[in-house]
Amino acid sequence: MIQVIERAFNILEFLASQEEKYCSLTKISAGVNLHKATCSNIIKTMVKRNYIEKSENHKGYGLGFMFRTLSGDNDDMLPYTLKAAGALKELRDNIQEGCLLAISRGKMRINIYKTNTSKELRIVIKDKKSVYQTASGRMLLSCLSKTQLKKFIEEFGLPTKEEWSEVKDEKSLLLNLEKISNDGFSIRESPEGIIGYAIPIIGPENLVFSLAVFLPSIRWNDETEKKIREEAKTTADIIKTAFFQI
Repeated sequence: MIQVIERAFNILEFLASQEEKYCSLTKISAGVNLHKATCSNIIKTMVKRNYIEKSENHKGYGLGFMFRTLSGDNDDMLPYTLKAAGALKELRDNIQEGCLLAISRGKMRINIYKTNTSKELRIVIKDKKSVYQTASGRMLLSCLSKTQLKKFIEEFGLPTKEEWSEVKDEKSLLLNLEKISNDGFSIRESPEGIIGYAIPIIGPENLVFSLAVFLPSIRWNDETEKKIREEAKTTADIIKTAFFQI
């Protein structure tokens, strides 16, 4: 058995077994019975590959998005889903359109909660889709730091023409994401005639969520847009407050 691989798995398993999200290097090295310097070197590699993430606030380490992408584990989002569900249902009722709460895992936008309108003409939204292809995914990307975005591009590449036709190269991708960040919202109309409108919610530990509304483009007009903007902002504030009580 290759020793360094065994040690890397021991570190991942140790982090997965802990109740707290982040653990100090001292606690990890003691937990896997490794010298602190050896443990640090292994962790640095896994941070670079996004299997472990570093928390600057807590000076510790936790499982990264690549680990959760491969495991398909979204159970860590359950407390946030429960806190947001009521507000999202109220938003749906107020605007009479579908809405969702999403996170990113690797290259995918993943819906952790979704509620649809009762209208006869309604939209079916996939729970997993490339972050490049959706308003909510693009919103999530725009919240990444320059360092995080660079890592993301290195890992997953640029969007295809089908995923984001306006993006031709890295420069145009960064410009589009900068505009979304400055605007504070993302709007996309899909080739199928679906409008997505998304805004960010920054939760505890700098967790980033995207609140999105989706509807047929034939129902999208100035009056509808204004109402959705106002109601979505109010809902986002309610959800953010609830998240910080977790």
